[in-house]
Amino acid sequence: MEKSRFALLERETGSTLWETTVPDPAGPPVVADGVAYAGGAHLGQPSIDVEVRDETDAEPAVEGSLPAESGTLSALDVETGDVLWQRTMGPSRGGYALAPVDDVLVVGTSDGIVVLE
Repeated sequence: MEKSRFALLERETGSTLWETTVPDPAGPPVVADGVAYAGGAHLGQPSIDVEVRDETDAEPAVEGSLPAESGTLSALDVETGDVLWQRTMGPSRGGYALAPVDDVLVVGTSDGIVVLE
């Protein structure tokens, strides 16, 4: 399984204050009230052996992004980088749209919108 690495850098020097990894490739985090939320998608691509008999140029069979089978939403403590919690989410197309609103986190998935308290 692929992972993403997140780090907090000191603004003036660029030195690393903390570094952590989360499951699945993740997009840019959003930060609210000292918590960084990062969501990523696990692309369930099967691995098979095939024999190529002939080749031809063709347009892609599917237009757009590859939908993911599932992904992981992670909450990180901004001060320490500690993982506060993780949640397996439903299908996504390349990551989750994240928006902290008041005391909830709104997460957009391919199936709809999830609101986490």
